[in-house]
Amino acid sequence: MNDDDDYRVGRGKPPKEHQFKKGQSGNKKGRPKGARSIYTHLERELARKVTINENGRARKVTKDELMAMALVNKAAKGDPKAIQAVQKMREEANNPFLNQDEPMVFTMKFDNEEDLSAANAEDAAKYRRLQHRGLLPPDGDDPDPTLA
Repeated sequence: MNDDDDYRVGRGKPPKEHQFKKGQSGNKKGRPKGARSIYTHLERELARKVTINENGRARKVTKDELMAMALVNKAAKGDPKAIQAVQKMREEANNPFLNQDEPMVFTMKFDNEEDLSAANAEDAAKYRRLQHRGLLPPDGDDPDPTLA
């Protein structure tokens, strides 16, 4: 008996002649040039302008702006989830260390061990304050252990 006699066709097991050959993919042409991702469509739609009526006057704003206005208005009316979302966005916008494309690298030189120890203690205190504010993960939950 050879291997072809033992092969059973069924769910997830197409006939051998219909399987991809070694080194061949199922998408021969690949993604067409200019094909847009869902994120591109989302960004385009959020940038589209709509006309709103504000205090009896027509005004054009982007859908992105309209969403921000709606969220802030809900927060102003006391919606707890909206308040939390606005506060989180403000913290992220005011934190220079979040949403960085590349990590920030600092190089420092110290003349003696005392200066180095003082700087380390000051950095540790800043790190703990950022952890307390929820802007950094608690100890042991560091997403990138190479930074430790």
